[in-house]
Amino acid sequence: MNFFAFTGLFTSIFCLGLIILMIFKSKTKAHYLFIFFCASVVLWEFGAYRLAITLDPEKALYWWHVAYAGVIFTAVFNLHFILAFLNLSKKLLLYIIYAVALFFSFLNIFTDKFIDKVTFKFDQFYYLGPPTIIYSIWLLTFLATIIYAYALLAIYYKKSSGIRKIQIKYFFLAILMGFGMGSFDFLPVYNINLYPYLNITGALFALTLYYAIIRYRLLNIRLAIQKGFGYALSVFFLLLMYFSLFWSIGKIFSAANGRIPLISAGITMLVGIFSAEPLAKFYRKITDPIFFRDRYHYSEVISSLNETINREIELDIMMDKTFKIISDALKIEKIVFLLFDDKIKKFVSKKDVGFPVSLQFELSNASSLAQYLNKIKEAVIAEELEIKLEDKIIPDSRYMLAKKVVKKLKDWGVGLCQPVIKQNKMIAIVCVGEKLSGDAFSSEDLRLIKAFAHQVVIAMQNFVIYKELKDRNIELEKNLKLMAGRELKMMELKSRIKELEDART
Repeated sequence: MNFFAFTGLFTSIFCLGLIILMIFKSKTKAHYLFIFFCASVVLWEFGAYRLAITLDPEKALYWWHVAYAGVIFTAVFNLHFILAFLNLSKKLLLYIIYAVALFFSFLNIFTDKFIDKVTFKFDQFYYLGPPTIIYSIWLLTFLATIIYAYALLAIYYKKSSGIRKIQIKYFFLAILMGFGMGSFDFLPVYNINLYPYLNITGALFALTLYYAIIRYRLLNIRLAIQKGFGYALSVFFLLLMYFSLFWSIGKIFSAANGRIPLISAGITMLVGIFSAEPLAKFYRKITDPIFFRDRYHYSEVISSLNETINREIELDIMMDKTFKIISDALKIEKIVFLLFDDKIKKFVSKKDVGFPVSLQFELSNASSLAQYLNKIKEAVIAEELEIKLEDKIIPDSRYMLAKKVVKKLKDWGVGLCQPVIKQNKMIAIVCVGEKLSGDAFSSEDLRLIKAFAHQVVIAMQNFVIYKELKDRNIELEKNLKLMAGRELKMMELKSRIKELEDART
């Protein structure tokens, strides 16, 4: 297998994974359009894999037609998806680009006016070319569609803020790698014989989107596989490196004819045995500060919380220290803990840090935030909820309530609220401010905040029980002392009576 075939196979597998993920998570029009877009990429990359492993020009020409059945629609589906993601309506433009794509697709499938020849290149496979006039016209429309999509993302990136801005940034980066770098694949068609190494950027396109989904809940998809993503990246780049080594050795020992695979495989295997672990560690050391610059070890933070809660016997000290642990881990300044008070039937603040003194935290069960949290029974993220309102994926029955919740969270200056539900009843709420880095809350952050909220509630309940027991003991000691005093007085009184009786006799 040559490098071009390798990149086609890997990219098609990664994009197929995105399709499967979207099928299970699809809720909006943008989700379904993204599925079609990824499907067109899979068709192109799988076709590239098949045409790169055949030495039959007729079969290669067939697979080029198959590949371009996908390529023709990639730019169209990409633009349609971006319009849906940005909530833009351009129906006339969509009618035009779909009509153009269908026209070129018809010529590709049923005629030889789009693709009619292949040429053996790089001593490896048959590449498309020389191009037809129809093909060149299509390529101009393809590039124009991509540039327009770039322009839209750039414009709305400047207008956006918060998590929306971050999501647009990652779409821009992914498309830049997939289309911008991938466009170098067109050069050999015009006899500019640059080997299509950059076809690997298709896989990087998919990996960038995986990262954005895991880290920033791209398209409102939540996954809790952040650590696994780091290992997946390590495996991908190690495989890429070893395959490149295998291919390079094959080129160096080209004179060895039939022994090429044996020599390449042997050297690559030896290098892999002794270098895999140190290279993986080195790779993670380099990439972790880039991909997970605010990274913390979840188990270590939880362990530190448990240790603090079990060690401290004073409630205020325990709250101070646990708040500090969470603030340091998440890089936040604001935290407030509200507990339901059965006496006044309201959620009241037991501890808040980083908020103005004038800000009063008090919620009744009838308040919009309490109602919403009681309904969804999970964390609500201000920016994410605002995006859902913009995308109109909130049920009508909750739409007005959700708008009030967004306003309330903005008034408080918090980015996330996590309810604590016990026996189907909300007993506490933990709210935190935005991260100082400006990053969105990751799935691991949500897990940590949820665990923290539940642990603090249990600790507070234990403190209440402890205080009640302590108060009872104090009361009991007072009663015992009082009873002992009474008994002593009774004994003194009896002794005095006896003395009086003895004096009479």
